[in-house]
Amino acid sequence: MATPVRRTSASTPGLPGPQQTARQVADEPLEQSRDIGWVLVVIGSVGALLLSWTLFSTDNANGMWAGYWTTLFCTTALLGAAWLRSTLPVAPGVALTGLCAIGMILVAALHDYDTTIQVSMILGGVLMGIGAAAQARS
Repeated sequence: MATPVRRTSASTPGLPGPQQTARQVADEPLEQSRDIGWVLVVIGSVGALLLSWTLFSTDNANGMWAGYWTTLFCTTALLGAAWLRSTLPVAPGVALTGLCAIGMILVAALHDYDTTIQVSMILGGVLMGIGAAAQARS
């Protein structure tokens, strides 16, 4: 017959104790902020890409180069968003998405593009920037 084993501690290993449960409750708003930020980055990037493919005229150099810039910044921001869903450190991914947002806003504001190009690039950059800021909080 086997001898029964007595446990010396009150909690069973592997189950969350009161301190772990309190920490999980305190971390939930940050997790929601990070998720909302990630969704904003993805919506801003994909939306700006779709707008650049449909609205930007490739008949002139402005529309062509605006499409190149938008594709560059949005693709890089999407790679940063994918980075944030991996087990890699969070700070470089947030910095990458934030720099893409700033770059897209600056390119739209400083170049002499049509109004539709400027509005779509600034809107996408602002959404990506808000998303990056929401992820930086966590």
